[in-house]
Amino acid sequence: MEKKGVEDVHPQQVGQPSFCIFISKHTLQSKKLMVPAKFVDKHGDVFSKEATLILPNDNIWKVGATKLEHEIWLERKWDEFVEHFSLLEWHFLTFILKCKSTFEVRIFDRTACEILYPTPITANANGNGSSSQTSTKCNKGYYMGFRVADKERKRMIHSSKNFNTKFPHFSVLLRKYHLQYHIVTVPLRFAKQYMGVVAEEVKVIVEGGREWSVKVNRKQQGNLNLGRGWLKFHSENNLKAGDSCIFELVDKNIFKVTMHRA
Repeated sequence: MEKKGVEDVHPQQVGQPSFCIFISKHTLQSKKLMVPAKFVDKHGDVFSKEATLILPNDNIWKVGATKLEHEIWLERKWDEFVEHFSLLEWHFLTFILKCKSTFEVRIFDRTACEILYPTPITANANGNGSSSQTSTKCNKGYYMGFRVADKERKRMIHSSKNFNTKFPHFSVLLRKYHLQYHIVTVPLRFAKQYMGVVAEEVKVIVEGGREWSVKVNRKQQGNLNLGRGWLKFHSENNLKAGDSCIFELVDKNIFKVTMHRA
């Protein structure tokens, strides 16, 4: 049977309806999540046919909500959410109701530590996959969508749309956690489509010929992180939060990076 969640109130969100859920083996196998019965009894009327999930890095996911007699299940696209965040049995999620059918979601691993959220990926052309207010896809590139200020959003979209290349590429809008944790997550779809077989290290080059070796960490569900070596790269290039980088896969295991300053 589905493991029932425990309704809880986040200490900084007193007064806002919320619930907590442990991910069970059944949840992973069934590819759907049951909202705790106690929460449904009290707040079931807030759900529409779609629930909006907002993550701490401002990634927004829309998943289908199915209402039965006394049950509500998150189903459509829930499996994509699970895959993107590499959810495992005994991972722990909190859902805080922000407004009708919209929740602020935080994810904790088996050690009760909050995860390092992977960089958001774009929805594809027909609207499937994750959804973000500023996502767009062009050429063979992937733009990481964030809910950002209009000026920042317009600058990022302008840079992406006016970037011409024949190579597959993705864009990253740098946040503090990219620099604090010295890591960049490759979009899942990009990794699966273009980096199926990858070495333990990739070469990162910039205009002018300078290059750095960056370690590739392969995570569960196919996620790839650029780790050791990224600190040296962003330090020597004086990258700061708000800057953006376009990663072009110009050859096997070679990325050319184009930087745009905030």
